Amino acid sequence: MPGIRRSLFFSFSQAYVGNALAFISVMVIARLLTPQEIGIYAVAMAVISIAYILRDFGIGQFIIQERELTRDKIRTAFGVSLVICWTLGTLVLATRGVVADFYGEPGLIDVMTVLSINFFVVPFNVPMMSTLAREMQFGKLFWISTISGVIGMTVVITLAATGHSYMSMAWSSIASTFATLLLSIAFHRRGLVLLPSFKHWRAVLSYGGYALGGTSLRQLGNIAPDLIVGRMLGFAPVAQLSRALGLIEIYYRVVMEGIGRVAFSSWAKRLREGGDLKADYLRALEFLTALAWPFFIFLGLMAHHVVNLLYGDQWADAVDLARILCVNGIFLPFIHLVPGFLMATGNAKQMFRLSSVTVPISITAIIIGSQHSLVAVGMALVVAYLLNVCLHHLFMRRTIGISFDDIIRVSGRSLIIALATAIPPVTTVFLTGLTPNNFLLPLLIAGTTASLAWLGAVWASNHPIKGEVMNATRMAIRKIHEILFNYRVRQMHDSDKSRPSEGI
Repeated sequence: MPGIRRSLFFSFSQAYVGNALAFISVMVIARLLTPQEIGIYAVAMAVISIAYILRDFGIGQFIIQERELTRDKIRTAFGVSLVICWTLGTLVLATRGVVADFYGEPGLIDVMTVLSINFFVVPFNVPMMSTLAREMQFGKLFWISTISGVIGMTVVITLAATGHSYMSMAWSSIASTFATLLLSIAFHRRGLVLLPSFKHWRAVLSYGGYALGGTSLRQLGNIAPDLIVGRMLGFAPVAQLSRALGLIEIYYRVVMEGIGRVAFSSWAKRLREGGDLKADYLRALEFLTALAWPFFIFLGLMAHHVVNLLYGDQWADAVDLARILCVNGIFLPFIHLVPGFLMATGNAKQMFRLSSVTVPISITAIIIGSQHSLVAVGMALVVAYLLNVCLHHLFMRRTIGISFDDIIRVSGRSLIIALATAIPPVTTVFLTGLTPNNFLLPLLIAGTTASLAWLGAVWASNHPIKGEVMNATRMAIRKIHEILFNYRVRQMHDSDKSRPSEGI
């Protein structure tokens, strides 16, 4: 457990710092670029994401979950990744003109040209980053992510401020990729896997085939809103949708990325050791509901304030859409852990079957909603999400015997916390309205009091997350003390060196 807590500390730190950097970037870029410019990049990324799906091929997950990982298997994973990524990079370059003609936007050619560079670099990152995750070296992963994130943020803001428009975001992605590569080399204690191999290609492709199928379908569901709305409603609406979804993704970036990275490695390790996976899953679900429910209730009520703070008043159309999508956020804990759990426990085939049903439901909903308006898209996604929650629960019941009673049992105290945390934003909205002109002070007051209410409810209900909060606080304090102590030691050492030596 101490090892998992340390991993969670660094993983959450990575998510928080990464999210802070993303916030800064988004707040600045939303004021430097227009919705039209951001929409062009969003559509280009959505198209490129189709190739990103195939690029991953579950290779990183194969390295993490493989029970008997050898150097030859790592080299094989590298070799397979090299072939796939370089082929996809070439295809992106070959099809960029067709995509630009389809959307009637020549700028997509330049964006896709720059983004294609990623495909020729990423294969060198995969073995090192995945091995670090397998060994739960999340401290090293934290520094790699943070430094590359700072570099990417610096590049995008600098280029956007100097008139490079949507290309600033494309070059930022390349800068982050190269930074990750160099940092992975520096932090990986076993050195580079320079020579590709295909000795165990059957094992890699056997796992990766189903992993690719499931991941491809889920990623297709993620990018479908940008692709469909961009085609049917235009670039500005797709940018508004992207900003609304960006608010929902705050939770995913801060919480799910922090827990998800550790959970995948931990579940794979527990499976190798014969642990109780059902208990581990329910414990994770109990933690997530205690975080997701208060977060999305707060965000739904304060969406106007948050959108104006992060993006500015030109993104007002994203407010109502964000409020609708917060309904999905309430059910998010019951969905987002499932794919990672199935992959970590070797059930890639089950994950593929699940995705083959849920993704078409979501895409159909988006197409129907796009016939009308952005708000209709949001409402259609809520209906699809509720259906998908039921399907995810059905698959988990078949896999490890999760029952509806189990979910009710682990969610009771989280509901108390959510209701208590909702009181401050409800009071704020009652006193100031949903769309006040002066949004900063009400948001600050509601955020502070809601955080205090959350802590009070956690302690009053004796929720299991209480112990993790206390452990994380102690670990953070210990780290701060270590930093201050080392700083004082260096100061004393420098002082001694600068003091003139006395003669004998």
